[in-house]
Amino acid sequence: MLFYGTLGAQYIYGLSALAVSIFFIPIQLAGVAGARLTGRLVKARGITFAGTATILATAVVCFLSVAQTTTTPMIVPLLVLMVYSACASGTIGTLTNSIMSSAAKGKESDASAYRSAAMALGSSLGAVFLSTIVVSTMAASISNQSSTAGLDPAKSAQIANDLREGATSGDAASQCSVPLTNVDEVELFMQQAYLGGFWAQGVASGTVLLVASGIFYVGRRKMDRREALQEQDASADA
Repeated sequence: MLFYGTLGAQYIYGLSALAVSIFFIPIQLAGVAGARLTGRLVKARGITFAGTATILATAVVCFLSVAQTTTTPMIVPLLVLMVYSACASGTIGTLTNSIMSSAAKGKESDASAYRSAAMALGSSLGAVFLSTIVVSTMAASISNQSSTAGLDPAKSAQIANDLREGATSGDAASQCSVPLTNVDEVELFMQQAYLGGFWAQGVASGTVLLVASGIFYVGRRKMDRREALQEQDASADA
């Protein structure tokens, strides 16, 4: 979501690369604050509660992406991404805590390797999954908008591709042999198409996170019960 947030800052609000970097400073700081606050939550309520709560909170923020429009003030997505960054950082920290605390004595390195491998695999699959959804949604949106406006969808797709690769409006019009007004229309199509892709990734991510929160909660409850039984057996033996 942070990656697509950078694209939105450029496509929707027209920020330069430097401006996007500055835009993301408070978002990164929110991630640091979220990790610290979640650490306190773990101490106060335990890993099961903290992990489930942060995953659910991250899911809710992902679903909020559907509220984004081309006229939404920039402060709104900034605040949403700050909350997302805080929740996501807290989730990662809690999951790491859960994995490492469940490692048997002397097996900490195995647990760490498992965590690293799982995160790498999950990140790769997530990138492929979301990229497919976003690209497909954007392509379909540009095609539908072009057809509605009476433009050639194939040429609109080519213009959009040229603009994404850095071509100017004049260059795109020349390369595709279309009036400059058509290029201006496609630029507007691209904004709406990006929003469609952003909404799609938010809904897809939120849905996956909802499922993940249930899996985490069930798994942690089993671990908590097992640990409670082990403590009872140890007390009985003593």
